Amino acid sequence: MGAKTRIVDGKGSLVTPGLNDSHIHLMSYDRAHPFPPIFLRFLHGRQQVAEKIASYAAKLPKGSWILGEDWTDSVWAGPLPTRVWLDSLAPDHPVWLVGREGNSGIANSAALRAAKIDRQTADEPPGAIERDGKGDATGVIRGGPMWRIEATLIERSRDADDRAIEQVMTGLLRTGVTSVQHNNSWYDFLVLRRLHQEAKLRIRIYASPPLPAWERLRDYVGAQGRGDTWMHWGGLKGYGAIQADQYYRWVSGASKAGLQVMAHLGSESEMRQLLQVYGRVRGEQKLTDPRFRLEHGHDMPADLIPVLAQVGAVASMQPPLLAHFDQRTALGVPAPKNLFPCRAILEAGVRIAFGTDTYPATEIIAPAASLQMALERAAPDGTRLTIDEALRAYTLDAAYAEFAEREKGSLEPGKLADFVLFDRDFTRGSVHSIGNAEARMTVVGGRVMYDAL
Repeated sequence: MGAKTRIVDGKGSLVTPGLNDSHIHLMSYDRAHPFPPIFLRFLHGRQQVAEKIASYAAKLPKGSWILGEDWTDSVWAGPLPTRVWLDSLAPDHPVWLVGREGNSGIANSAALRAAKIDRQTADEPPGAIERDGKGDATGVIRGGPMWRIEATLIERSRDADDRAIEQVMTGLLRTGVTSVQHNNSWYDFLVLRRLHQEAKLRIRIYASPPLPAWERLRDYVGAQGRGDTWMHWGGLKGYGAIQADQYYRWVSGASKAGLQVMAHLGSESEMRQLLQVYGRVRGEQKLTDPRFRLEHGHDMPADLIPVLAQVGAVASMQPPLLAHFDQRTALGVPAPKNLFPCRAILEAGVRIAFGTDTYPATEIIAPAASLQMALERAAPDGTRLTIDEALRAYTLDAAYAEFAEREKGSLEPGKLADFVLFDRDFTRGSVHSIGNAEARMTVVGGRVMYDAL
């Protein structure tokens, strides 16, 4: 200690490691301004695409971006179009059309100029920027370099995005959250990455873009690395209905690239298919520690719990979502048969990571409230978590879920100085009052980020 060291008397209250929300959506980039993207999968043939782009160009001021999404090869019925074709439709507007899986896009000349992609731009990896015989970019970009276009595009809303994230960080720090695991779009990723590069982050972020575009993340990691303790990446989130063949292709490719896979679950059938895919990939690639993740696996059939351990999975659960099951049951939907079987999952040797699945720009659920929800909920066999187990799911095991347990998640020498001082010791007394606990001081990296003392 030195002359400027601040000494705080906790007066019998509680200090915990910084809380880590393992499933949250910090933001959702507004790509619908001023017009929503053109959803190309609903169009048939180049002529319809051309008409739509020309229509947007006629309505939008010069320089406004025209975005398109979800094209497949069948839309073009032949070779992919190039910047020359797009230039003929919208010469005064940057145009960016992204394929359905998110691994390839087509830009016109205005978009390429805005992103400073020219003959001197290095390919990341080689061949990712398609070029003509003169060495000029044709407009077709695959994998890694796609970030160059989108990092330019997000500049149009820089100030609003910065203000929104700053407000979200302030709100989370007030509740004791020091780390989050965000999953959404590549646009979100690049906004957060810009803030990271500008040293504007006040909470730690593990960012996971969409799984179908795993080649993009592979290439980005190859060119940019995996980040640092303030922001890192290497995970991929799968959304939508799970189809075994499709997921096998994605999970297998991502795992070979050394990337982590997490998948949103909507039904027991999807859970079974996903675990089969995880098991197959782990066996084929002889993965020792894949940490595959199941997001929202709250209703877990008893026979699948041992399978979680076999495939090396992490159970990512969000206690606030339990209320949705209660609401459905109240409306007459059959009650889940094995809802929130945390004790059985832990006894099988599987880690549990807690989060909220919220958009904190509109709603913040404090970890203390989420802990109370978890502790009040009994599994069908009557077993419950202890307060120590629930806290671990919000700290050390949440860090484990993002491959960061050596850096954070517990208070011990050599780890990051992320911790929270609460206004009471909620490990004592009634479980039903834990949600009333409030953070009085939140420290990240040894810096006081929130102070209500």
